[in-house]
Amino acid sequence: MNSGTSSINRRPSVKKSSMPTSSTSNKKSIDCSQASVQSFVYMCFMFVFKRFVFAPTHIKIGIYLSALIVCSVIRDFSLVTVGSSTNYLAQKHNVLNQYFVKLGWAWTLAALVPFVSMTSIVYTSFNLAHMKNHLSRILIATFAWFVFTNAFDILDSNTGHCTKQELLTKIECKRNKHEWVNGFDVSGHTFILIYSLLIMIEEVRIFNEWDSFHRKLVEKVSNIKSSSESNIYTRGEYLYQKFTPYIKANFVFMALLALLWEIMLLTTFLYFHTMLHKLIAASFAILCWFITYRSWYPNKSLPWTPGLPGDGSI
Repeated sequence: MNSGTSSINRRPSVKKSSMPTSSTSNKKSIDCSQASVQSFVYMCFMFVFKRFVFAPTHIKIGIYLSALIVCSVIRDFSLVTVGSSTNYLAQKHNVLNQYFVKLGWAWTLAALVPFVSMTSIVYTSFNLAHMKNHLSRILIATFAWFVFTNAFDILDSNTGHCTKQELLTKIECKRNKHEWVNGFDVSGHTFILIYSLLIMIEEVRIFNEWDSFHRKLVEKVSNIKSSSESNIYTRGEYLYQKFTPYIKANFVFMALLALLWEIMLLTTFLYFHTMLHKLIAASFAILCWFITYRSWYPNKSLPWTPGLPGDGSI
């Protein structure tokens, strides 16, 4: 009995080395917490820009046209003061208008050219012929911008006059710091901003599938047995790893620029030009987008089509 009782009451010894120290446990939990916060912030950031700034094109067009009409009605009923000294954005010479909108197409190219270049390098595995096709979309858009903005300026020059009657041309009038008035002044800013935003939405669409593209690429690398094909996919995997951090940074820059363009577009709707002039400009911007990204580019049977973003993917 005594021996049985002593064996029952005897407790096994606990090795201290098997228990994690409190400092190590706290350190690990802090690291996980920091990683979780960073991941959460990044996910929220990407969610906002992908879902709202780069929302589906048809939704954006509806929003832009609705805002144009509402803001123009507010302006026509004098509910806002055009050129008011109390409202900085209502002044033509504000910094955002002078250094961003007036150079709008240059800023748009600064965002689009590296983004299209880097993404096409990855999903074509550095196929120069396919990359040239993708970059040609930017060239076509630049040609459309040049033609329409110059046509708008020519129309205004031939229909208006200077406040100083001796000055007969718009260039001379502006050079001598006078106003060119009563011309049919189609809003070039409305055209540039809407056209830039629509192109950005189309070109950034490939980034929404970037992670799934990588998963498919990894599967192909592991499954393809042909040495030539394996080399292509392996190179694609290497290029993905190399360029993706820069592509993500470029995406953030483009998203911030798109957000600025939308703010300036709302300002243009609210303070500048008549409703007719803005509607005509918006219509031409939407028409250019529709002819290219909805009619020409997707149709492989049409001549000289450069294809859509992601075409020629490995």
